[in-house]
Amino acid sequence: MIYAVIVCYEPSINIIALINSLIAQGIYPIVIDNSEKYYIDISVNKCIYHKIGENIGIAAAQNMGISIALSNGAKAIVFFDQDSVVSDDLINILYSPIFEGKSKICVPIYKNTQGNFFYQIVKCNSIGLRNKITPYMGMENFYTNIAISSGSMMSSDIFSIIGEMDETLFIDHVDTEWFLRAASKGYRALVVTNAIMEHTIGDKFIDLEIMKIPVHSPIRRYYRVRNAFLLLKYKHVPKLLAFREIVFSFIHQLIILIFSKRKREYILYFCKAVCDGINNITGKIK
Repeated sequence: MIYAVIVCYEPSINIIALINSLIAQGIYPIVIDNSEKYYIDISVNKCIYHKIGENIGIAAAQNMGISIALSNGAKAIVFFDQDSVVSDDLINILYSPIFEGKSKICVPIYKNTQGNFFYQIVKCNSIGLRNKITPYMGMENFYTNIAISSGSMMSSDIFSIIGEMDETLFIDHVDTEWFLRAASKGYRALVVTNAIMEHTIGDKFIDLEIMKIPVHSPIRRYYRVRNAFLLLKYKHVPKLLAFREIVFSFIHQLIILIFSKRKREYILYFCKAVCDGINNITGKIK
């Protein structure tokens, strides 16, 4: 049995469509609900639903889902966000290389929800120099050491080797840290280019032609900036990569400030993020 771990936070009704789509593909969904105020009645057969009642972070919620899946004898676990859109054959395409023993970790390629571009896949070398690959459907599968959790599938035995998600990061860079940790132990993710998933990064984009800047809320920007500093503490994260994340978090923050009407909020959370990052403050914002 393949289990899906879906972490949600005050989701829209669209999450029901995701759950039903997974069930139709023979997947057993586990929904971990971090919502604090707004809830949806997820009374779906063959779905495990846990309402936490507070935001414990994506890492802790994923770990809860992993524990449930493993205790139920899962052969593989696939992760989704609440707004993930999956095709009817996504699960089979992702699981095939795992079943055939080609890889213990498989990830899809991601198409913007407007369908006008594929997100680039980024991987880095041992010193942290990045290589960006623009994927397309049907290109040859390839390996990467950096990926996002939404849509990623892992053989269940990998967690006893790599460990679970790092809850101290709370949300941002949780997947980056885990995939780099896996790669440091010899397990890279196979990018399966026939597996296509719609995905959106950020609430919206600032399109500068030379780059697209995802716009998150001020508090989400806190975690982006703070956790860029926290990446420096991990031996398996190249220092050059961590420094790059810090520099670009500053650049992105400046660009967002220029275009945003919520300048005061962004500035306050940014200053706190820098201070907390330097002082190695982890977990949920206090």
